[in-house]
Amino acid sequence: MIRMTINCYIVAFLGAIASAIEIDPRELQAEQQQYLQQLDSEIDGLSRQDSEDAIARLGEIFRKTSDESAFNLEERLEVHERSKRALLPKPGHATYYIEMLKRARANQLADEAGKEAPFKGSIVRYGLAKTVAFETLEMMPTPEAVKVIGGFLSDWEWLGYDGNPRDRMLESGEAPPNCVLAARALGNLLEFPPVKSKAEDYWFDEVEIWQLWYAQVETGNRTFRFKGDPQDYNLQGPVSKAIEPSEVRPRKDGGATDSTPAQTEKRQLAVPALVAAGSVLGAALWYVTRRRSSSQ
Repeated sequence: MIRMTINCYIVAFLGAIASAIEIDPRELQAEQQQYLQQLDSEIDGLSRQDSEDAIARLGEIFRKTSDESAFNLEERLEVHERSKRALLPKPGHATYYIEMLKRARANQLADEAGKEAPFKGSIVRYGLAKTVAFETLEMMPTPEAVKVIGGFLSDWEWLGYDGNPRDRMLESGEAPPNCVLAARALGNLLEFPPVKSKAEDYWFDEVEIWQLWYAQVETGNRTFRFKGDPQDYNLQGPVSKAIEPSEVRPRKDGGATDSTPAQTEKRQLAVPALVAAGSVLGAALWYVTRRRSSSQ
């Protein structure tokens, strides 16, 4: 029943958008192909630069072309792989995002200085910066990325806050603390995570387990693997032999969430329908944005 209701709303919503925008699929495909060609040619020049701006732009292309909902073309994957090959060998490809988040956080604090209540605009901007940073980092199968993400596991951000963190997020619109986003990024990036729950369900209990895991990696007592790669690594690079601590790896059977079983079931039912809607909406919004920018 829940799935049927959601699908009805989605179909009605997409129908209204399609009628209002009047998208020509062939024109949309041609626009996307042209845009991907522009990105592809841009990668050539950026690959020969080692500046922070080059890393930032390559990271943006790398992230954008990872999204099937925005570019439903075979060329997307080719451009994505080219941007990956250009970006990941560059020193600082991951540490760039430390400085990016520092700047975003400083801007938020400056916006809120002297104000009685948090400024919503600064919260949104900082949240977007966090989304960009961790969504990019979790796609980087490099020891540098693991080191950067691992460093954020100790960034609680909300020290001294005594209330329910989930209530705070709902009330203020804030993104989760960096430590939670870091744990989720590692869960998406690595094979054999130390917790069984899905990365998107990680919360403070899972952060503590990942902190223990990363402490073992930092001291050289544990190696790791990236998803889809049989090679073992430490923070310096590839190693010839896997290392695991002698003690039993900490495991957790479920995520630390406030959801009841019924709420969890509803969320699971909603996800496939929302993903399908996102694919269509992503392409539509991309098309509209490009058309508006080209007409100005």
